[in-house]
Order: sequence, then C-alpha cells, then structure tokens
Amino acid sequence: MLMSNVGGIGGGGIAIPLVMVFFNFSMKPAIAISSFSIMCSTLARFFFNFNERNPDKKDSTSIDYGMTNVMMPLILIGSLIGAYVYVAFPDIVIQIILTILLFVLMLESGRKFREIFKKESEALAKKELEMKEQEHKGEDKEAGNPVKSGEIAEENIKPIEGENNRIGSAATS
Repeated sequence: MLMSNVGGIGGGGIAIPLVMVFFNFSMKPAIAISSFSIMCSTLARFFFNFNERNPDKKDSTSIDYGMTNVMMPLILIGSLIGAYVYVAFPDIVIQIILTILLFVLMLESGRKFREIFKKESEALAKKELEMKEQEHKGEDKEAGNPVKSGEIAEENIKPIEGENNRIGSAATS
C-alpha cells in the first residue's frame, strides 16, 4: 500500500488480493477494507501535500484544485455505480470483473512501457551516434595534416642550421 500511494495510485488492485490471501477474507469484506485503507492513505497524503508549493509556479499549490472540481463529480458517480454493482452481484462475478480489469490494465501498462522504452532507446542511440560523429570530427581536426601520405610538402622541410648543413661539406674541407 505504501509503495502504491507513493506512486500516486490508491492500491486497491494490490490490497484486495493481499487481504484475501493473507487474512482469508472473502471478496466483499476485502473490498471494504481496501476502500477504507485507500481513503485513509489519501487523506494522509492530502494533509502532507496541503501546503506544498508547485515547483514551476511559486504562487500556487501543488494540488490542482481546478482538476479536483472536474474529477470529484465523476469519482462520486463511479463510486455510486460501484456500490450498486457491489450489492447486486455475487462474489465470484465481482472477482471475475476485477480480474479482467486488472488484466486489461496490465496489458495497457505493458504496451505503454514498450512504447516509452522504444522512444527512449531511439533517442539514446541517436545521442550516442551524434557523440561518436563529434569524436570522429575532433580526431580528424587534430590529425588534420596538410601532407597526404607519400607526399612531402616543402613548407614542412626545415633547413638544419650550422656550418655543416650542406651535403658533402665535410668532404670538401
């Protein structure tokens, strides 16, 4: 639950199976316990983040109250529908519905993971390629010699100073 809350999700998909397996509850009491624990963790998180400031906008809070005004009616409608489903269907039907929901969410998360991984891998490969090209350009500039292999440029030949700078000068003297 703690890791789910830190990640920004309530954790019902984690809490319900854990309560059912470890505490031997049936589906309906497990849902009630999960809902209560999610409410408690959400309230605690709200009180911790109540005065936190937005890092991008120093004059506003980190909680977007405009978004909460839009989301709250939808959440209340969803809770109302969920309460009717909870009362109307037996445990096995609810368990099947939640299992299908978790499976669909798992597939969507996997698809999104692959999509993000592909984009990040392509960006990383492009960045590495650009770095290699820059390294090769730097090596070419450092090794940039006006003399091609097998040729001798006249400006690279320096005369030897001193009295014995001519070939055969020792033989003539």
